[in-house]
Amino acid sequence: MATQWGRKETVVWPPHAPVYTYGAVLMALVCTGAFVWAAFAAQTPLEQFYTPAYIKSAVTGQFKKQDKYRLLYLGNGSKAGRIATTADVAEGSTPAPEGKTLPLALSLAATAQGSRFLYRGPETLYQNVPLHSYFQSAVFEGHGFGDIYANELWYGILALCAMLPFSIFRDVKRRKEMKYGRRLKGPQMCNPKQFNQEVEGDGIGIQTADDKVILRIPKRSEAQHIEIIGDTGSGKSTLLMGFMRQIADRGETAIVYDPACEFVQRFYDESRGDIILNPLDNRCPYWGPAEELRSKAEAKAIAASLYQPTSDRKGEFFTETPQKIFAHLLTKGPSPQDLVQWMSDPAEIDRRVEGTEYAQMIAKGAQQQRSGVLASLGLIADSLRMLPTKNRPKRVGVQPSGPRPGKGGSLSRRRRPSAKRFDPFIRSGSIYSFCD
Repeated sequence: MATQWGRKETVVWPPHAPVYTYGAVLMALVCTGAFVWAAFAAQTPLEQFYTPAYIKSAVTGQFKKQDKYRLLYLGNGSKAGRIATTADVAEGSTPAPEGKTLPLALSLAATAQGSRFLYRGPETLYQNVPLHSYFQSAVFEGHGFGDIYANELWYGILALCAMLPFSIFRDVKRRKEMKYGRRLKGPQMCNPKQFNQEVEGDGIGIQTADDKVILRIPKRSEAQHIEIIGDTGSGKSTLLMGFMRQIADRGETAIVYDPACEFVQRFYDESRGDIILNPLDNRCPYWGPAEELRSKAEAKAIAASLYQPTSDRKGEFFTETPQKIFAHLLTKGPSPQDLVQWMSDPAEIDRRVEGTEYAQMIAKGAQQQRSGVLASLGLIADSLRMLPTKNRPKRVGVQPSGPRPGKGGSLSRRRRPSAKRFDPFIRSGSIYSFCD
C-alpha cells in the first residue's frame, strides 16, 4: 500500500474552483430575477393573480390531463357568480370567508354593474390544456408564458455575457497566482500603460521609443529621487531637458545643478526671473553663507556642510573645531569678503572669539594645535574669495567654451580650473543654476 504523506484537509482554502465565474453566474441569476419581478409588477392585477395557475397549467399539462384549480368569481348576493375578467378587478384587497385576503378589489365598472364582492371558487378539477388556453386568451391577451418574460430572460443572458470576460480573466489570473505564486516585493516588468495604472502616474512624462503611451511619474513623487542610468550618448541629458520643458510649461520651479552649463544656455530666461547661483557667472547675484541664517542653530549646519569630516577619525578635532569657530563667526553677519579678511588675520580671529570657549582651542600656548585649527579654518577662504560682492555690477555672463545649442558640436564638460575652488560649496549644496 502506497504511503500518503501530509494530512488530508477537510476544507481547502482558498478554493480551486472558478469562484469569479460562479459569482458572475449568480449575479446574472439575481439580475434575471430582478428583471422578471419588474415585468411581473407591470402586469394587470388579474394577470398577477393568475400567474401561478398559468404556470401550473403549462407545466403539468405536459404529463397530466387534469388538475384542481380555484378560479376567481364575483357576485351580487342574489345570482350565481361569474368568472372575473380583467375589467372586473383592480388593485386593492378583499376579505375572504376562509380568513385569507384576496390581493384584488372590485373595479368601478364591476360595481356599477351591480357586483358586490369577489371570492375564490371551490377547488374544481379542470383539464390542464383547455384551462391554459383560456388563461392565455382571456387573461394574458394571447401571450404565452415564454412571450411574457422572454425579454427579461434575454436581459439576464446579456448580463451574464457582460460579466463573463471579467470573471474568466480574474479566474485565470487567480489560478496562475495559486500555481506560480504572487509577487509581494521587488521590481516587476510592465509597459507604460500598466505603470501609469499601478502608480497613478499624472506628472512628468517620458516618451518611450517602443510604445505610444507616455510613461508618467506621479506628481506627488516628483520631488523624490529619480535615478537615470545609461551609457554615454544614450539620452540622459535629453531626458532631463524634456523634464525641464514640461516643468517650464507648467509654470513651476526647478533647481538644476549644471556644471557643464548646458541647461543654462537652453533654459535661462532673465525676463521670467531666472537666477544663476554660480559665482563664475557675472549674472550671479550677491550671496554669502551668513545670508542663510535665520537662527544660530543654522550656523552650525552651514559650518558642518562646508567643513566635512574625513574618514580618519584621528583628525576629528581639526574638523569639528573649525566648524565651531566658523559657525560663531557667521553669527556676526559677515560678508564673504569679511570672512576672507578675518581668516587671513589670526589676530582678528582671536579678537572675534575672545571671551568664548573657542579661544582655548586656538590658544597661543599650544602653537601646533593653534596652527592646525587656523589652517583648517582657512581651507574655504579661497572659495569665499570668488563669491560676488554686494556692489558688483550685473553683466552678461561668460559661458564655457563650445558652440551654442542647435549649431552643431557639443558643449565641453570639463570644468575650468577655477571652478574647483567652489568644491566646498558644491558639496554642501549651496551653488546651483536656478530656473524659475
